[in-house]
Parts: sequence; C-alpha cells; structure tokens
Amino acid sequence: MTSKQDPDMHESASISIDNGDAVIDAATLAEWLNIDLETLTRGIESGAVRTLVEKGEGEDAGRMRLTARYGERQACMILEADGRLTPATPPPESQRPVKPSLMQLLDE
Repeated sequence: MTSKQDPDMHESASISIDNGDAVIDAATLAEWLNIDLETLTRGIESGAVRTLVEKGEGEDAGRMRLTARYGERQACMILEADGRLTPATPPPESQRPVKPSLMQLLDE
C-alpha cells in the first residue's frame, strides 16, 4: 500500500541542508510515511526504512528529490531551490534502488 501524499503535508516539514545534504527531522519523516515515531525509530535501526536523496543537475540544479520507503509505504518530495516542498512521484525501485537508511535520529 502506498501512503497518500497530502499536498499540505510540506507545511509542517522540518528540512534543512547541512553541507549540501538534506536533513529531515524524524517527526516529518514519520508523518510522510504515515507511521508513528517509535515505528520509524525501529525501522531506521533495522534498515527497514530506506531513503534516497537525488540532487538535480542541469536545469534541475539546486533541487533535490527526497524519497523514503517503509514496507509498502513510500513518500517522495521535491525540495525546490527556494526551500518549498512539492509532492512528487517516487522513482521505481527497479530503476533507482533505494538503500537502507544511513540516517541518524537526533534528539531535540
């Protein structure tokens, strides 16, 4: 089952750029995947949460496609150069494999 992507879900998103890498807070990622924080934490620790960040080139320079998957759930957003987030279609796993998450959970 694919999670629905609410066009307004980006309004509460907490995403920053650190040395050119996208950093998504856990609450935002859990919301995108429609799971609770405890499930997200277990998923990250076990490798069940998979993420992919693609940096735009050419006419897409300055944009990033952020994809997260957990089981059959998936969410994908485009981080525009101006900081806006827009829902996007995730890349097929067969064309762009998504590796287990390398994320670290940060305490607030």
